[in-house]
Amino acid sequence: MFLRNYNCLVLFLFLFSYQNSKASTVSALECVNGARPENRRLYNDFERNLDLPKSYFVITELRDKNKDENSESANENDFKMGDESSCQLVPQSKDQISTVIDFFQNLLNKAKAQIMETITFPIKLPQKQVDLIGKKYTPYEFIKLECINNALKRDTSGDGYSCESNNRRKIAGAILPSQGLIPRSYGKYAGNEKQCVTEDMSKYTQFVINSALDCLSDKYDIDPSAIFRKFNNESGFNYSIASSKGVGFAQLTTPAIKDMLDTEITHGRKILSTIAESDNHKCDAFKKIAKKDLTDPPAFNAGNYCSWIATGNGLARSAIYSIGYYIILRERYLIPQLKKRNLTHIINNETLLNKLIAVAYSSEGAKEVYKFLDINRFSSRTPAAIIGQKLDQNSQYLKNIKEKMREVLCLRDGISPASKECQERNYSRKQLLGEDCVGGTE
Repeated sequence: MFLRNYNCLVLFLFLFSYQNSKASTVSALECVNGARPENRRLYNDFERNLDLPKSYFVITELRDKNKDENSESANENDFKMGDESSCQLVPQSKDQISTVIDFFQNLLNKAKAQIMETITFPIKLPQKQVDLIGKKYTPYEFIKLECINNALKRDTSGDGYSCESNNRRKIAGAILPSQGLIPRSYGKYAGNEKQCVTEDMSKYTQFVINSALDCLSDKYDIDPSAIFRKFNNESGFNYSIASSKGVGFAQLTTPAIKDMLDTEITHGRKILSTIAESDNHKCDAFKKIAKKDLTDPPAFNAGNYCSWIATGNGLARSAIYSIGYYIILRERYLIPQLKKRNLTHIINNETLLNKLIAVAYSSEGAKEVYKFLDINRFSSRTPAAIIGQKLDQNSQYLKNIKEKMREVLCLRDGISPASKECQERNYSRKQLLGEDCVGGTE
């Protein structure tokens, strides 16, 4: 049994070691969002989760840490990956072998032999993992970590949920991804109820969102600053917010989720199929989710919030659906209507097009965008600047986005968002559009 599962054990032990390395610091949490350290519900979910997206993040972090500490011996062949049928993470040096032995001994001290005999390790990495594991792949060139941290400091009005076990089997405190989760409210993501988000948690959020952007940008035009503004406005990058009105990063609604899964409209299903069938290794963390949802889509109701907000697959699903719906609004709802109205100069103006997408993505909806265009009788001769000014005046949602972008900038500068100083602070158009929050290699 040990030999048959050796490779899977090695991978599990690397993930297990990551959790153990954090366990000793639980009593001294540092919260990047300004929350109280004792509010650990989301932190506990993060530490226990071993879904595939979380596993990718952990392995990448461990690999980078290993390369930093052993730069002389680290190279592209430190990890060798096999096919999808088995776990093939194989130690290549004496130090790695020694480390694996130490971790295995530690695990044996914590787990009974009968559990080890019956467990089926769920973590299987796809074939094309050389770039992800062996080479330096860090998809951080889209949205910057500093900006996510500042957004997480914002108080939000929605109810937040952690996802807890329901008579589930665990190993050394780890939650296995094959088992169900139950949402448990922790209150508002504000004030004394705000849950602690550590640096590792915000790095993981960044990793998943930027991986999703990286995956989908191969085929679709996506402006990362537009995604940043949307996520900041709706949830402050807190994936755990859920209600009957919306869920996750972009507060996805029932109509948005339906559009992503509708068998007649098909635009959303094409996006999921793009992920499921992609040869791009940057899509690998999302493939299993996309394939499952194409045949067995998750429900959206209070009892099933965790399919959309749980630390592992829930967070990843929230990211690809939220970005996917941006693509649907752009490609299906807006660009065809702009062409029909002979307003192609709007399509070529990314800033204005993204404003229209933002309004369509809000409760105002795509019909409100059509109404705005028709009432004002814009033509191909109407300057984009004039259209943009009227849209800013007309849309409350765009005003909300600007206000919450100002909050992020004030928090960055150590200024209370509620203060007069924040309201009078002079920020540039580029800053208020979030363009400073994308690009770079944080």
